[in-house]
Amino acid sequence: MNTNKLRAFVIGGQPVSQNIRRLFDHAASGHKAGYKPHIGLVAHAAKDPVPDGKTSAADFLELDARVTIITPGSHKNLPPDLDAIYMRGGDQSRMIYALKHDGLYDQIIAAAARGVLISGNSAGTAALASKMIAGGMGNDKLIACDQLEYGPGLGLIDGIILDTHVDAYSRWTRLMAICAENPGFVVIGLDESTAAYITPEGAYDRDGAFIIEVSGTSHVYILSQGSRFSTNLNSCERGEAGRRITGLEFDVFSNGDRILIPASRKASDIKLLKAR
Repeated sequence: MNTNKLRAFVIGGQPVSQNIRRLFDHAASGHKAGYKPHIGLVAHAAKDPVPDGKTSAADFLELDARVTIITPGSHKNLPPDLDAIYMRGGDQSRMIYALKHDGLYDQIIAAAARGVLISGNSAGTAALASKMIAGGMGNDKLIACDQLEYGPGLGLIDGIILDTHVDAYSRWTRLMAICAENPGFVVIGLDESTAAYITPEGAYDRDGAFIIEVSGTSHVYILSQGSRFSTNLNSCERGEAGRRITGLEFDVFSNGDRILIPASRKASDIKLLKAR
């Protein structure tokens, strides 16, 4: 997808009021003060979509947003006047399958291309990019061969993989394994109650480069393969432990940090930008 209109606000785990307020403000940006943004709440990842969708909608209704809850089978078309699409958590593979079944998968991609804010938490975050984590490794701290499962996401950004709940589930080694197994990718991991606003901006609106701005109470981690990277993860039998990874670039960011993720997706080209 051409990213020059993409705006995304993704949350690393269970959202807190600060995340919801920031999402609301991004959805309402460009309108007059007091505007009530229309948010399409996609609950296709949820185990119990109807009650879970209502629970998530309540957070936005408290801010006086207009909310349309979209559950499996409820809509064949997205409302045409949406300011934001929010994909709540659950199982990202289930969500992608259900969105395709309902004919909404391509509609979300088209909405993103028009500049509709795309947002989500947990599964909704993981599904944003072309390649997503679909299972495996769990909370294991030992890196072994072929632990991770991948699947196709929404494809709104190429060359990155997003992971969530990093601090809650101790997924730092999982981030390392993802990065080691995927040359040419940047891995972005988000903690609970922490979000990233993703947008092309100004001079960086070219060739798939984008900027992320961190907000929330914890951290965002960015991993990439450095100049001395090597691993033996791709030359072993499934489950074989004692794997080696060297030369990863591992950066940690927090509230207010702005980072350029370059079109090259190379570690040497990732830059910390001036704060707003």
